[in-house]
Amino acid sequence: MSIFMLRNGLRPDRVVLIALLGTSLAACDKGEHSGEAADANQASARRDDGASGQAATAVAEAEPTFDPEQSKKLRKSMCDYLSADMVAEHFEVEADELTKVSIMGCTYSWSDDDDGKIVEVSLMIPRVHDSLDDAKTWFNNATASKTKAQIDAEYDKVKAAVEDQGKLDSKLEKDTAKGITDMAKSGTPDEGISYTDVDGIASQARASSADGSLWIRTGNLTFQVRAYAGAAMEQPPFDPKNPNAMIAAAMEANKKWVAETIDEREAAAKKIAPDIVAALAKAAGS
Repeated sequence: MSIFMLRNGLRPDRVVLIALLGTSLAACDKGEHSGEAADANQASARRDDGASGQAATAVAEAEPTFDPEQSKKLRKSMCDYLSADMVAEHFEVEADELTKVSIMGCTYSWSDDDDGKIVEVSLMIPRVHDSLDDAKTWFNNATASKTKAQIDAEYDKVKAAVEDQGKLDSKLEKDTAKGITDMAKSGTPDEGISYTDVDGIASQARASSADGSLWIRTGNLTFQVRAYAGAAMEQPPFDPKNPNAMIAAAMEANKKWVAETIDEREAAAKKIAPDIVAALAKAAGS
């Protein structure tokens, strides 16, 4: 979403706040009720496929372990594990034509104005947990299916927590955070968000019904992969005299576009995720 907003003229401070709110939401340990939701989500996703079970066991036996003391260093070096060459190889673009943004992870983008095609790939929200058990608990809570009402309540809770931490001091920052929260809520599907298990990529991986992104756990590290290669979004009318309406129209158009391209997004994330996991596994062993 940050690349989309930068392209559509939103100031960098708003993008950073979006990243802050989004990361805070994802990083929240959801507590008792989310634990119950995670248990229900896992129960509904169980498979009786023996081959898939064997594959999952093999992956689990090879789980890497990351040093929690290196968490900050790892967060700052995400582009080492999602490289321009990797994106170029998978999505048939030139590496030197990619635009890189390092905000809360690593994002590459590319566009061709002549044919309206774009490529966007992100490795986001990396977090090293103290143990495998902590990582499993966090992952299962974070990927528990939720209704729209539950998600909206979590956005409000995170915004309040960010305010309490003194990260939103001025009226402008508070108003911006409220606007971001409202926009985030409007982008949540009416049916809420559910997750589907994806086998064979890492210790655990689940695809989001909201945007086709993959939430991944490899050992005690969790992160998110987003990817898309295809037609760009059709831009809504530009109305500089009414910026609030213009932003609302852009968010609604983005929501529709993401819904229409959900299958392509999930396929693109699945294509590049194994290489990211392999690169991170090497880092764990070094």
